[in-house]
Amino acid sequence: MAGLAAARARGRSGGRRSKLGVDQRRTARTLYDERALTVAQIGQVLGVSRTSIYRALGQDTAAASGAAGPRTESTA
Repeated sequence: MAGLAAARARGRSGGRRSKLGVDQRRTARTLYDERALTVAQIGQVLGVSRTSIYRALGQDTAAASGAAGPRTESTA
C-alpha cells in the first residue's frame, strides 16, 4: 500500500490507458447521438470493440452528470 500512496503522491494512478482519446470519444458520442450507425459500426470506424464504445459513452455520461459512481448514504 505504501507504494501506491507514493505513486499517487507523484501524480500517478493505476490502471490501463483508455483505447479512445478525447477526440475519438467525442466522435463516438456524436455518431451515437445521430443514430446513423450502430454501436458495432462505430467501433469498426474507430477500431475498437463494442464494449469499449459502451464504456466510453458511459464514462462520458457519468462525467457530464458529475457522478463519480454509486453513492452510499451514511446514517451516522
